[in-house]
Amino acid sequence: MIAARHSRFRHQPLNQNRHARLNERSRQRKRRLDAVEYAREKNGPSVGRHQIAHVDLLDPADAARFRELEVTANIQPLWARRDPEVVEHKLPLIGEERAAHHFPFGTLVQAGARLAAGSDWPVTSADPLMGGYTAVTRTAPPRDIHGDEESRTVPLEPQERITLEQALAAYTSGAAHSLHLDHLVGRIAPDMLADLVVLDRDIRDVDALARAQVERVYVGGELVHQC
Repeated sequence: MIAARHSRFRHQPLNQNRHARLNERSRQRKRRLDAVEYAREKNGPSVGRHQIAHVDLLDPADAARFRELEVTANIQPLWARRDPEVVEHKLPLIGEERAAHHFPFGTLVQAGARLAAGSDWPVTSADPLMGGYTAVTRTAPPRDIHGDEESRTVPLEPQERITLEQALAAYTSGAAHSLHLDHLVGRIAPDMLADLVVLDRDIRDVDALARAQVERVYVGGELVHQC
């Protein structure tokens, strides 16, 4: 059913963004990758830039298929931490073996997959500075009011960390690519739109990232917000 639907829309200028349920995400994600593969074999190349959202559980064998099938992993980095809901309910439900690949950002990057980062707002904060901090540390940002002592100090599967550069790329160039806007936004370069945010400090240090605040916002080169 999923493969047939995906194949039907393959030649239309549509990006397919697939979501999977909590208790079957790993299996459903495999089926969605299978659907993309089936459609490519049946119809050939497509202009669509398809995504699979959340990617909280993943069979490691499927990581490289994201790159091979040109499917973007649409991730929500702020979730990748030891919140009480995760520790008390989710981890016992998925078991130790699958928990080792929980929010597998590092595995995906190592396999060459493209990441696009978001928030699933209003479920969680849309602040990319907080999400970027968690992607790099696998802990809750100090200023996140929803974090507790464990989520702020004990990393969730630290082997799945990504670098700050990789996290920033996911929020900028990765997100722009998924929207077919990578010729306009997502990078600071000639001929790109000057949609810019100026922070109050250099965030190349992760501790500075946790404390950074927005000073100015420019849209199309015009100042639209100043703190």
